[in-house]
Amino acid sequence: MEDRRIKKTKQSLKDALIRLLDTTSFEHINVTGLCKEANISRITFYTYYSDKYEFVDAIFQSFLRTVEDEMGVIQKKTNPSNDPVQAYCNLMDILLEVYFQDEYAFFKHIDTTDNPYLFYSFYWFMLKNIERFAEENCKAFKPKFSLERTNSFLSYGLWGFIHASHDKGIPLEQIREEVKCIVRTILASELFLPK
Repeated sequence: MEDRRIKKTKQSLKDALIRLLDTTSFEHINVTGLCKEANISRITFYTYYSDKYEFVDAIFQSFLRTVEDEMGVIQKKTNPSNDPVQAYCNLMDILLEVYFQDEYAFFKHIDTTDNPYLFYSFYWFMLKNIERFAEENCKAFKPKFSLERTNSFLSYGLWGFIHASHDKGIPLEQIREEVKCIVRTILASELFLPK
């Protein structure tokens, strides 16, 4: 368990990155500017991270830990029989909650135009972890195509759907229900075959 000072330092760095991303693309942010914005020394930064890319990976890892913790809680509460369709719906619920409510200040900067590195890094990070989730929790379904390609299609498609919905001002609850409808429809389609 990290001590409070370390957590505070890492949170200061994250907050500084978010402020910088409001005006500067990730590609143009450097460690010196990040440290200056966070009011910490470069030595402190390099105590925890080798560069800004490892720092962003740590943010993604923290996001994943939050999702995994929440997933355990929601699965026990709403899916004691471990139904794979409900498990996917629960995962989408958590991702939307964390993405749009808890961490939106950071995640709103993940796009292909202004921050392609953040977008593609996060996309591959999520793709690999959703693939792992599918392997662990959805053994009742077999994708018609490879798991990697199927998850890539689903992840990219759902990401686009969620962003387009949010950009149009559709309320989060409506987006959630629509995403669940899409997940249920896809899992019931010929794209997935019962084992």
